[in-house]
Amino acid sequence: MDGMLSHLEELLEAKNIFVRNRKQMKTRSLGILLYHYGLSLRKCRTILSSFENISHESIRKWYHRVDTIFTVGKTYRETVAVDETKLKINGKLYILWAAIDTSNWEFLGVWITKGRASIETYSFLKFVLKKCFNQPKILVDGDPWYKPALNRLGVKW
Repeated sequence: MDGMLSHLEELLEAKNIFVRNRKQMKTRSLGILLYHYGLSLRKCRTILSSFENISHESIRKWYHRVDTIFTVGKTYRETVAVDETKLKINGKLYILWAAIDTSNWEFLGVWITKGRASIETYSFLKFVLKKCFNQPKILVDGDPWYKPALNRLGVKW
C-alpha cells in the first residue's frame, strides 16, 4: 500500500487539488485511500488522529474532491485478467473477484460475493465488459465456473 500511497500523494501534488496546505499530503492521501477501500469516515479519523488532529468531515471533503481519480473509463482493451479468491470474514466465507487490464495494470473491477456459481461469474464479467469498447480476450485460470459464463457472453478466453 505504500507504493500506492506515494503514487496518490504525487498525483495530488501534481494536480494541485488542495489550495491550502494545513495538513500533510501523506495524511490526506492515507485518509482518501482508507475511505476508498471501505473504512468508515470515523474509523479513518481514528487512524489518522494518531498523526494529526483531523475530523471525519475533512476526510469526506478530501475524498469528494478527488473521487474522479478512482473512476475507470470505457476504452479499447486487448486482454483482461480475471481471478477470484476465498476470504473468511467473521467466520463466513466470501469470494473476492478482481479484473485487471493487462496492458496498463488498471483495475477494472473488484467485487465480493457470497457464492462462486456461474451466475456470479457472469454478472462480474458483464460488469467488467461494460468498461470495454470491444470484447477483449479474457485470461482466467482453469476453474470450471468461468466456461459457461464466458460462452454465454461470447468472449474469447
